Amino acid sequence: MTAFSIKALLLFALTAVLTLAANCGSGGTNSQDVLSPSPAGLPRTTVDIVNNNGQRLQIIAEIASTPEQHSQGLMYRTSMAENEGMLFVFDTERVLSFWMKNTYIPLDMIFIDSEHVIIEINHNAQPENTVPFTSSAAALYVLEVNGGVCATKNINVGDSVEFDY
Repeated sequence: MTAFSIKALLLFALTAVLTLAANCGSGGTNSQDVLSPSPAGLPRTTVDIVNNNGQRLQIIAEIASTPEQHSQGLMYRTSMAENEGMLFVFDTERVLSFWMKNTYIPLDMIFIDSEHVIIEINHNAQPENTVPFTSSAAALYVLEVNGGVCATKNINVGDSVEFDY
């Protein structure tokens, strides 16, 4: 072998080792992992929804925890990956109202109480609808996911939601 081919082979081997090392670890994302901020600069967390059949749906959710972040929400977005969403976190459990002003994608709004139980779902909220949807009971969190996900994945009132926040 020539010196050039030995250097190329060593460079290839080093690249393969570094790639393998970068992909090693826990083997996946769980709620204890630190997730990088979203493109919008919001922190993210892993949210697991467990339905009554024990099936899990994992969502990578941006966390909106300030009044400014609540107001912005998912406005002006034209798409969202299937396993993504936004988790709205409030200071106190109370009846909450949401609308779809300047929101361009249909959403399922999942209202969650302080015990991490789904208390209500607004299915397929229509884009740009300015009529507020108000929860019928007090909630501490709202998880927004793509419209139709709850029906497709059999997510219902009474299911539990797991996340660290």
